[in-house]
Amino acid sequence: MHTQKTACQHIDQLGGKYLFFFKDNHPTAHEDLALFFQDPHANQSAWGFFSQTEKGHGRLSTRTVRTSTQMNDWFAREWTGIAQTFEVTRTVKRKRRQVIEQLPAAEQTPPSTGPTQAPPSSKAKPPKPAKQVIFVEETSQQVVYGFSNLTPAEASPQAIATFLRNHWAIENRLHWRRDVTLHEDQSQVRSVGKPQGLAALNNIVLSLMDWLGVRNVPEQMRIFAAFPKLALALLLGPLTFE
Repeated sequence: MHTQKTACQHIDQLGGKYLFFFKDNHPTAHEDLALFFQDPHANQSAWGFFSQTEKGHGRLSTRTVRTSTQMNDWFAREWTGIAQTFEVTRTVKRKRRQVIEQLPAAEQTPPSTGPTQAPPSSKAKPPKPAKQVIFVEETSQQVVYGFSNLTPAEASPQAIATFLRNHWAIENRLHWRRDVTLHEDQSQVRSVGKPQGLAALNNIVLSLMDWLGVRNVPEQMRIFAAFPKLALALLLGPLTFE
């Protein structure tokens, strides 16, 4: 959901709570927060801080959250109800397997003092390259900025980290699969109401896949395309767990 000033105003006036990101659609606000949090001379004594490192799925992830109320007056002119701003830095380290092939060093033949020997037969098999497996560490980092009308007392840096983690879990679990697996972003459907209907159908498809324990959705969809009766059986018959 894109951050909109009117949305912030309506949510705050109705007593709701919001937590938004400044993305590319608001480059000036994003740059202002980046300059503020990255300023080496900033007074960080009043900032909130939380950092957590997790290991799993072959990677080491560190999520760091820094919060501040010092920019509230600056943004309050356009963003209703703002109570704090935040910076979230996610650093991921993973080891990538890499295979290196090395040709064996050529054997050194000592100088001969006798008659000249014939060169080795051209039919001799070339030496096989030696394979060495190494693990190369790769590091990636993502920094995002945002704001909320939740006060520091209502949402600590740790709470904000939890909110964002849940948000990204939904993004990865649902929206990312709709965009990448079902190619929803590439859809040319633009008529009023039809994109929402298509999104609802895609949600049903993914829910059915999850219900049946399907791990590879693209592969299962190719199976249904080749054998449409299997797909009809899901819609017309009882769901099975075999």
